[in-house]
Amino acid sequence: MPQALHLTSQLLLATLILYLVLIQPNHPAAMTWGALWVFPLELPVVIAALVLVGSGLAGQVLRAFLTVTIVGIAALKVADFGTFIAFNRGFNLLADINLLSAAWVLAQGSFGAVLSALALAAAVAALALVALALWWATGVWMRAAPARSSRFAAGVLLVPALALAVAEIAEARRMVTLPDAVSGLIPGAAFTARVGLERVEQVRDTRADLAVFRELARNDPMAGVAPLFDRLGTRDLIIVYVESYGRSSFENP
Repeated sequence: MPQALHLTSQLLLATLILYLVLIQPNHPAAMTWGALWVFPLELPVVIAALVLVGSGLAGQVLRAFLTVTIVGIAALKVADFGTFIAFNRGFNLLADINLLSAAWVLAQGSFGAVLSALALAAAVAALALVALALWWATGVWMRAAPARSSRFAAGVLLVPALALAVAEIAEARRMVTLPDAVSGLIPGAAFTARVGLERVEQVRDTRADLAVFRELARNDPMAGVAPLFDRLGTRDLIIVYVESYGRSSFENP
C-alpha cells in the first residue's frame, strides 16, 4: 500500500508539473488566475504517448524530445511576454535575436554588470530547473504502466486526444470552423502546441522574407548613386521616418 501511495503521489506531482508548464501564458493580459483553469489539451496526448511507448529506447527518445520541445516553447513564451510589454508584439526568433544583446547592454546600464549577470544566471538556472522537472515528470509517466493492457488503453486514448488537440488548433488558427455544438464541447486549448507551430511557421516565413530583402538589396538600382542633393536648389527637403518602436511606445505606454 505505501508503494502504491508513493506511485500515486509521484503521478499526481508529475501531472501537475506538466499541467503548469503547458498552461504558461505568453501575454501579460493572460496572466490571470483564470489561466490556471484552461485545460491543456496536450496533456493527455503527452501522457498517453509516454505510457504507450514505454521505458525502452523509443521512450527515452520521446522523453528527450518532449522535454527539449516544451522547454524551448516555454522560453519563447517568456520572450513573447517581454516583447509584448516593450513593443506590443510577439518575439520573432530570427528578426529579434539581435535584441538580446541590446537587452544585455540596457540591463548593464540600468542595474550594473554584477546584478545583470546574477539575473542572467538565475534565468538560466530557472530554465534548467524546468527542464529537470519535465525530465522527471515524463520519466514517471513513462515507467508508470508497464502492463500491456495499460499501454493498449493509452493507445486508445491517444487517438481522440490528439484529434481534439488538432481540431482546437485548427479552429483557433481559423483553418476550420467547427459547429458551435462541437466547439463548445472542447474542454480547453492546445496553446503550447499552437505557439510551437506558429513559431516554426514564423521562422520559415521570416527566412523567406530576409532572403527576398537581401536579393532586393543586392539589385538596388539606386546603389552607388550619389545623393543628388545638389539638384534640390532652394527647395526644402522633408525626410519622414516611419519608426515602429516609437509608435509602440504611444500605443502601449
